[in-house]
Amino acid sequence: MEITGFNQKHDAHMLQLLKEATGGQNLDSARFQLLLLGSAGREEQLRFADQDHMMICSEGAEAEAAAVGETFSSLLEASGYPRCEGGVMAGNDMWCRTEASMEKQLRRWIEKRDWESLRYILIFYDARPLHGPGDTTVRLKQLTSSLIQEYGLEAAMFQNTRFRLKRRNVFGQILTDQKGDINMKKDLLFPYANAARAAAAAEGITVAATKLRLEQLSFRHPHLKPVSSSFQKLLEFRREKSASAASYEDVHLLRVDELTKAEMKQVKHWMKEGKKVTNDLRSVYSRERADQR
Repeated sequence: MEITGFNQKHDAHMLQLLKEATGGQNLDSARFQLLLLGSAGREEQLRFADQDHMMICSEGAEAEAAAVGETFSSLLEASGYPRCEGGVMAGNDMWCRTEASMEKQLRRWIEKRDWESLRYILIFYDARPLHGPGDTTVRLKQLTSSLIQEYGLEAAMFQNTRFRLKRRNVFGQILTDQKGDINMKKDLLFPYANAARAAAAAEGITVAATKLRLEQLSFRHPHLKPVSSSFQKLLEFRREKSASAASYEDVHLLRVDELTKAEMKQVKHWMKEGKKVTNDLRSVYSRERADQR
């Protein structure tokens, strides 16, 4: 099954669970919108996935929406989707708001501009509507981007994309855990996804998928043109290598000593390219910010 197939399957299953969470009511009459975040928002899920989601509800429907959100999380958990350890779920008041309340929260995060607040901004920027019109999400993202530009935070959006773990040694060998594995999501996917998301937020690009973000960013940054197709190949490689995984804990792991020479070369290329994309984009926005002073 291709990556798009996995995401379509997850979307259909989640919609069914959302309907169950409402007691079987017609979702068209629901007083909320459900937005997917994280890998679900970016459409980068595999066969096993966790849950990251939020709700935008009508005025006066906050308690009802939060209750539906908590039931939805419980149904997802029972269906094999682990709860988000950071609590980014619609049953949490922080992630279940009216549009006006969410606008105020976005402004507060931007004004506070510490590392945690900007992390929340980036979490929100992966939003993709599963149920409800997409115009609300677009409006909130456009507001977010305009605030980032108003406060001159374009470069700051990259502060949580720094590489915290060294993934290759001085001889170019891939560093693994004690079992000989690397985490494909953290070590390969995230450098691209994090950099594209930060740049998209700085530029006002509202699509959520990393591949689409890279494509749109390439109009301003031509050196990114080949990166989008490279990233798509990474997604397919990750899908193939995760096919035999038996649990969510294992689905992202890649056994390095089982790679062919060609695969090893390609993995090293993705590590190098992902790091370069991050460093190049961070440098661009940092330089532009310095020029404005």
